[in-house]
Amino acid sequence: MSEFRALFYRYAEVDTSEAQDTIVILQKESGDHLVQFHNLNELVQRAKSTFTSHQVVVTTWSKTSSIEQIRLMSRTAIFIGFTGSDLLSAVFMRDHAQVVVYCRMFDETVQRRSNEVAVWLQFLSYLNVVQYCDENVRHVNGTDETVHLNEVNVTVLSTLSVS
Repeated sequence: MSEFRALFYRYAEVDTSEAQDTIVILQKESGDHLVQFHNLNELVQRAKSTFTSHQVVVTTWSKTSSIEQIRLMSRTAIFIGFTGSDLLSAVFMRDHAQVVVYCRMFDETVQRRSNEVAVWLQFLSYLNVVQYCDENVRHVNGTDETVHLNEVNVTVLSTLSVS
């Protein structure tokens, strides 16, 4: 996998000496089973206060070129998002990076675990992938999900380490 990643790094002219100084929070704008962070601002503030030496970037891949995605992911220390194919860009992250995947809730009782974790990301041994599906800290409102950050900070963000 490192050769595959290196090929794309050369294509995108990635400078691997740049620091992994970014936390990416991925939002979607369209697609099947659209889910977004209802409390995105709170999540951004929590990430900024927890990882003070890192910049926090909220992005959507629909408005980002492939080269920009590769460059951004090569600098990403922590990648946060909901289940979906957009997570596969994690392949371009460097060794020891963190991926936090929130399961989608289709209503208050039915959740969808990540096929991307089960089929792909689990084999990227150079990443630390955490799939977070605890329905007790989530609330569904249409296509928005509220992730209760007091719980998230304790159980997810605080367990992550960045270099």
